[in-house]
Amino acid sequence: MFLIGLYLARYIDWCAALSRRMRHWQILVIEMASFIGFVLCVKLMPVWVAAVYLVVIAIPVGIFAFSAFRGRRQRADDVSALQVQNQKSRKLLERSRNR
Repeated sequence: MFLIGLYLARYIDWCAALSRRMRHWQILVIEMASFIGFVLCVKLMPVWVAAVYLVVIAIPVGIFAFSAFRGRRQRADDVSALQVQNQKSRKLLERSRNR
């Protein structure tokens, strides 16, 4: 069980590193292609093939997309927090200059 957690943690770290170099639309294309492939497997193939596709391809792609969007959202939140802090600092400086 520890080994599975270790591999999953390494995969999530790799996804986060790779997603920094990819554009937003590229990640969406990968996610949509995985979903369409899964739907085609469910419709055209036996159930066990769809289950293998889900475990081997669809779930890792979902983890990749989730970690990519989480990283982008976290960076955007950090930037907005820094902007708010910058505005507060400017207000304090303006108040000290006016005195």
